[in-house]
Amino acid sequence: MNIWVIRSLWILGAVALITEMFLLANPRHRVPPPSEWETFEAGRFSIRKPKRFRAGDVVFGRLFGNLADILATEDVGFYRGRRTGFEVYFRPLLDTSNPLNQMLSQSNPNVRLDWASLMRKRHDERLAALRDDPTYVDFKELKRSMVTVRGVRGIRSDYEYVLPHPIPLFNMRVRGYLFTAPLSEREVIHIHAYCPASSYETYQKVFDQMLATLTLKSQGGAP
Repeated sequence: MNIWVIRSLWILGAVALITEMFLLANPRHRVPPPSEWETFEAGRFSIRKPKRFRAGDVVFGRLFGNLADILATEDVGFYRGRRTGFEVYFRPLLDTSNPLNQMLSQSNPNVRLDWASLMRKRHDERLAALRDDPTYVDFKELKRSMVTVRGVRGIRSDYEYVLPHPIPLFNMRVRGYLFTAPLSEREVIHIHAYCPASSYETYQKVFDQMLATLTLKSQGGAP
C-alpha cells in the first residue's frame, strides 16, 4: 500500500479519535425538562428517569430487551453510554452466609448489634469492590459524608477514577458517588451514580432528581 495512503488513513483515524474524545469531554448536557422524563417500574421500585437513560443489568451491563426481564430482577441500572450511569442495588445488612450472623438475625434479645457499624461495613465493601475493579483506574475516594434523603440518613462517598484509553492523551476522568442507606434491620440499598468529570455538575442534578423520586414497593421501606 502506498505510504501516502497509509499516512492519510492514520491521520483520518487520529482526527476521528480526537473529535470523539472532544465530544465526550465537552458534551452539551442539560437537565432535561419534565416532558423528557418518564416513570420506570422495576421489580422492587419505581423511579422517574430521563427517557434517554436506558435500563440495564448492573452486573453485566446488558440492556434489557423486554418488561419481563426488568420485573424479574432487583438490581437495575440506568445508562447513557458506557460513561454515565445510575445504579440501584439491594444487599443484606448481615452476611447471611455466616451461620453466626444467621443466628444473630433472628431477633435474639440477648445480642445487641451495632447497625450503624454494619451499614458502614456494607458501604466500605461496595466501595472496595469499585476500587478493585480493573476498569476503575486510579480510583480515589474524595469525600465521605452523612446525608439525609427523604428522611433517612445514609453514607455518601464521592469518588473519582480514570477511564483508560489506548492513547493516554485521551484518558477520561470520571466522577461519581456511592450512597448507602438502611431499608430495614436486614437490608441496605446502594445508589451508584457516575459520569465524565467535565459534565458532573449537570449530571449530579439529574442524579439527585432521580434519587428523590425512587419509591420502593411493598417488599421494603422508603430510601
